[in-house]
Amino acid sequence: MRNLDTVAPCKLVFSFLLKTSLFKHLDTGDLQWLASRLKLISVPADTMLFMQGEVGEVCYLLYSGKLKVLTLDSSTLEQRQTTLEPNALVGEVALLTQASHEMTVQTLEPCQLFRLYYADLLKILAVDNKLFLQIVEMMHFRDRPRQREGIIAHHRTTTTGKTFTVLKNPQCNSYFRLSPEGWLVWQHLDGQHNLQDLTITYLSVLKSFAPQKIAKIVDCLAISGFVERQEVHSEILKTLFRLQRKSQFSWWQYLSKKVPKLAESYIYLHQLDSLLTYFYRKGVRYLYTWYSQIILAAIVIAGLLSFIINSTDAVANVLVVQKTAIFLPFIIISSQIATLLHELGHAFTTKAFGRDVHRGGVGWYWFGPVFFVDTSDMWLAERWQQIAVSLAGPYTDLIVAGIVALTAWFMPSHLMSAMLWSFALLLYMKVVFNLNPLLKYDGYYVLADYIERPNLREEALSWMRWQAIDALKQPNQVKGHKVDLLYGCLSMLYVSWMVILLLIFRREFLRSLLSQYLSDDIASIITWVFFTVVVLIVIISTIAQIYNAPRPLTAGKRI
Repeated sequence: MRNLDTVAPCKLVFSFLLKTSLFKHLDTGDLQWLASRLKLISVPADTMLFMQGEVGEVCYLLYSGKLKVLTLDSSTLEQRQTTLEPNALVGEVALLTQASHEMTVQTLEPCQLFRLYYADLLKILAVDNKLFLQIVEMMHFRDRPRQREGIIAHHRTTTTGKTFTVLKNPQCNSYFRLSPEGWLVWQHLDGQHNLQDLTITYLSVLKSFAPQKIAKIVDCLAISGFVERQEVHSEILKTLFRLQRKSQFSWWQYLSKKVPKLAESYIYLHQLDSLLTYFYRKGVRYLYTWYSQIILAAIVIAGLLSFIINSTDAVANVLVVQKTAIFLPFIIISSQIATLLHELGHAFTTKAFGRDVHRGGVGWYWFGPVFFVDTSDMWLAERWQQIAVSLAGPYTDLIVAGIVALTAWFMPSHLMSAMLWSFALLLYMKVVFNLNPLLKYDGYYVLADYIERPNLREEALSWMRWQAIDALKQPNQVKGHKVDLLYGCLSMLYVSWMVILLLIFRREFLRSLLSQYLSDDIASIITWVFFTVVVLIVIISTIAQIYNAPRPLTAGKRI
């Protein structure tokens, strides 16, 4: 008899959970476990489940009856009321955010509710990512996001007449670009409008029903630190991650997240602007006068001409000098100095336009180590100024190469002259490589600024991932996405070509260098191992970039 008393309530709960939209997709075992943890309670009408401002310990799943939800707006002191029907989950937000309740919940009529405790909620969320994301989405739907204080908006117009807005957060020196639709959403993020309110406003102004697009805009703004809203507490996220790690493991998902970090990884140095400003004012600013630019342009032209005139001898000297013991250390050290000067070219040109450089650093990008500076403040400048900053790096390389080539021409020492010719050749090759727009180097940013698509690569890969196959079946759908198709295909072909070059040329180059210090067999083994790892990283990273590309948003249905 005891067993029947125990089983009957569990069957009732199990049957109810199968019908609820939140839990019906759970596995049978997980549903049975959850059913065993829920307790059905009866609550009379006009009973307060919890009040706004109280700390939450449990949440409730409504089985029968109706609940009244009251929310007090702190700015207007107006009270909003909504009604919840059976299957509704209430109180989970306070548990997941570790904050007090932002609403008062009261029974409108006699109700039956299932009580769910905090620890049990975490366990069931840990075994089902879909359920967790569904509850987070529900949190954000109810939430009323608010703009962070101190955000500065800069409005700009493109050459085609389109307008957009760049937001700047002076507290963390971050930037966010908004379309006219995004600007409409931004203006209503005042802590009083939830997703439903924003959707109605969007529909009334733009005649487009696009709740998914609005939610994505708010998500991106919140992730970038421009909007305050309810978020899952960090300790809860750590707990969920720890529990999930024990239950599921996918090698491909692991590699698609970790390997790209080997192809692209950075260490940031902050608070650089004051140092750069000091050096710019003390003397660097004189390089940006018209007479200094004439002199620098003359050095570039003269150096390039001297290299062309002596190109035959220069290449022959390179082939000879690369066998010497000091060649590799010289090339490594001089290349890093040139890379540092390249980035300073970006940084000081940014200062010349009156903008800030808030951080820089060192890192690794695809085929080698890099220095970098953050010139995001140029988003607030005109298009041609942004292009000038992007070109400042390759221009600096040309100046350095010109100085090196002219020095090599007049250098009496044959060995030193050959070393300098090698360095000049490397710099000229670097300029050509750097201006290639198919990787995110300077040429890419010049192209993106010129066509005014700052997220060109991400958008192209996203389109290739989610829409290219369907579009190719119906060619009329390619219209408007020719740039995405062309850029995506060329990017993939370029990476394949670089892999071939690595295998053919750089492998042999590295082997010949290592052979000066090691035996031929050991040098060959090290070379093959190194380039096998590099090629695998490149291939996996390329596939992962497409695989992890977010699904593009639809513009919404026109009415």
